[in-house]
Amino acid sequence: MSKDTGLLIFTDLDGTLLDFYSYSAEASRPALNAIKRLNIPLVIATSKTRIEVERLLDILDISEIFITENGSGIFLSEGFKVPLGMDSYVLDDYQVIQLGPSYSEVLSKISQAKRVSGVQIRGFSAMNPEEIASLTGLDIESAKRAKKRDFSEPFVFDGQEKDLERFFKVINSLGLSCIKGNRFYHIIGNVDKGKAAKIILKIYRDMFPGVNWKTIALGDSPNDVPLFGVVDLPILIRRPDNSYVDLPEGMMSRVIRTSAVGPQGWNEVMLDILDKEVS
Repeated sequence: MSKDTGLLIFTDLDGTLLDFYSYSAEASRPALNAIKRLNIPLVIATSKTRIEVERLLDILDISEIFITENGSGIFLSEGFKVPLGMDSYVLDDYQVIQLGPSYSEVLSKISQAKRVSGVQIRGFSAMNPEEIASLTGLDIESAKRAKKRDFSEPFVFDGQEKDLERFFKVINSLGLSCIKGNRFYHIIGNVDKGKAAKIILKIYRDMFPGVNWKTIALGDSPNDVPLFGVVDLPILIRRPDNSYVDLPEGMMSRVIRTSAVGPQGWNEVMLDILDKEVS
């Protein structure tokens, strides 16, 4: 890699950097250590909440900037500058670029959509931590963190597909959207990981105007597809059942598929890329 070229990596968490079942990052640790040693920016782009990510940052010792709740919020630590003309606010030690509506607004519109459509869903707001833990495999304290949301509502639905489609139509008419993750559907604003990644790329370009950034994204779920669409090198992680998420036809030829599952695949492909790109 030339001196005026830099890598900028975006990564999903569950089933990608972290094991789908245990939430461990041990299998990805060699590549994580190499990325840190080379001072390569690694940006988490996840459906998780801010406080969930903060807990992981302490464990992984990575990332000064991250995307939460499927592109609903961008959290910048000290030293990063918000692009001109873009609103932000300060929360604790972060500058926050809020791209999606507030959680209270999302819940209000979900309630309205339930009444209009006649379809009942069960979201995190209606679940206690024990139920969330049962559905996710998280411990109770982690489930409590997952329940403290800022912008979006994960939910489960046990009814017929046609009913869910009717609910989606009402949700869309109210200015919200619904996407699918590994374990849950998520109701969010008109946002996605790709839109948030574009903003972060602009932040890095503004901060380092002499660097030509090569962008990489790693993920395994439908909610990662918008992220794949905005980077130079999309990497699709193999799932625990050995499947891969379906991709738009025009994207398939650009994507690298890992042979190993989850963080093992993440580690192998990133070590290979670092060996080729960093000299």
